[in-house]
Amino acid sequence: MQFALSWAAAEIAEKQGVEVTSVPLGEVTMLIKIDGLWSRLCAKKGFTEAMRLVTTPSAFMKYINPYGEAMMREMNETYIAAGQLGKRGGQTTHIIIADDVSTSIGWVVAEDIVRDALMTVYAKMITAVHNDLPFSRDEFNVAWGFHSDGDISTLYPAVAMAGFEAVHFASVPQSSVSSLADKARASGLTACGGVTAESLEAGKLPSETCRQIAILARRPNFIVCDDGGMTTKRQLEHYLEALHQIALC
Repeated sequence: MQFALSWAAAEIAEKQGVEVTSVPLGEVTMLIKIDGLWSRLCAKKGFTEAMRLVTTPSAFMKYINPYGEAMMREMNETYIAAGQLGKRGGQTTHIIIADDVSTSIGWVVAEDIVRDALMTVYAKMITAVHNDLPFSRDEFNVAWGFHSDGDISTLYPAVAMAGFEAVHFASVPQSSVSSLADKARASGLTACGGVTAESLEAGKLPSETCRQIAILARRPNFIVCDDGGMTTKRQLEHYLEALHQIALC
């Protein structure tokens, strides 16, 4: 079984001094987030205005272009830092490019724009990072992942083709997790997710939910992780309790 903390959970753990290094049967790793090009455009222009601007692949390319240089620097620096965390044989460190191109109710950026423009750019950026490394990629256990809210599973083949090795999902119903994991595996991707921050607010996860996640966690291409929406120490503590329950199912 593989277990992880999202960037949100890791930040709470660091600030609150919560120990999260291990659970029964497995180690806990961290997902490191980098804001993607769409996220940067939304932060600069505002979400509504960004949606108005990017109506075609060419328009999308035009408006995300100013953010590419800064993002490339961050990708390079983060990959090198992550690569220095440990050699192959340990658990993979995932660097997650986060772009909410979808929500729980559907796409906010047209699927063809994400596939034909955004993923094309990311393929070039990931290749450029790999070509500029001061060490061999084979020496370290680092992988790229892509995050978006909502069900973007029709995009998984393009995500894999761009050089991503994992997908992290959020804002999807618990009943969809198994299906998304299957679709990720079919595209050669590892699925990260399964536990929502909302479900942790009330307390312990139901035993049946833990059992369902434990079944997925026994697959080699599934990492149990929270959805990145965690905001409180209470949620983190309940999440760590849930990991123990899942590990012992």
